[in-house]
Amino acid sequence: MYHDGNYNMLTFASSGYIYTQQLDQQSLAVHGDFYVTNTLELSHQHIKDIAGHIGGGGVSIYYSHTLQLLFYSYSCGRSFFSPLTNVNEGVKGIYHLDTNSASKSASKGPLQPLVQWTEVAGHPGLVYASMQTSNNPIILMITPERIYLQEIKAQSAKSRIMDVVGIRHAVAGVEKTTLLLLCEDGSLRIFSAQPEYTSFWLSPQVQPFGNQLYSSTLMAKGGGSCSASKSKSNTASGKLTSRKASQQQKQPTAGGQPVFPIDFFEHCNMLADVEFGGNDLLQIYLYQRKTKDAPVLNGNSYMGQHPIEWVYSRGDQ
Repeated sequence: MYHDGNYNMLTFASSGYIYTQQLDQQSLAVHGDFYVTNTLELSHQHIKDIAGHIGGGGVSIYYSHTLQLLFYSYSCGRSFFSPLTNVNEGVKGIYHLDTNSASKSASKGPLQPLVQWTEVAGHPGLVYASMQTSNNPIILMITPERIYLQEIKAQSAKSRIMDVVGIRHAVAGVEKTTLLLLCEDGSLRIFSAQPEYTSFWLSPQVQPFGNQLYSSTLMAKGGGSCSASKSKSNTASGKLTSRKASQQQKQPTAGGQPVFPIDFFEHCNMLADVEFGGNDLLQIYLYQRKTKDAPVLNGNSYMGQHPIEWVYSRGDQ
């Protein structure tokens, strides 16, 4: 993360500690291996010591520079976010993301940590992540007053969601946000964000005046009209409208965009066995330390006695 001219690295260890390190001259690889010992202090009723690990161990971490929020999840299935602007001052609060409340199913099952945090480019405040086990996407719309949270589930056991991507694009001169889901059976599901729930940070009251002029120019060129929608403060959850691509006919739409049939993606398989190589990588990491069996970071549960060892190396350089 970046703050006041300095870059800081945040590392989530298997011990459950979040380590921080400022990237300065002292942390250069030319000085050899060094130790990272600074941690973020986190205190919450759901963050407990489990078998010598905080929260059962760290799973995923992500920092949003747009929102200045730190997202992180633990092996116990709990996920959180915290306002963070300066690592030296620590977090300014800890907020629990209750993913079970986003599910309408009667049998919700065990808690799952959220992974693969992603922001929608061009749509501030809209963040999506995936449940670690089911891979179901969780959509988050974050505003100063409240958080809208919604889970998207697979339609059947044979159509498990494999991947998801969110895009911001123009349709007939109107900016829209669309979520594309690729399922295991090859089908492509399309969801559209409803502006009344997701356009808080896009409203003229929040956007800088320069951005408003730029948007107005784009709208004038596109021949469309732009209208701002106000969020409903008494709504407890956000909404996404669904459009199944498989139910459309195999023909271009009025806007000239093709509609994909259900068998457009004949099959898709997840590649778990991937190796990285090449001269560029060899100049940054030692070969032994970039393989699957030799992780870059080695964590330990006991802060202070056995600190985490950072083994970043440039080989012979």
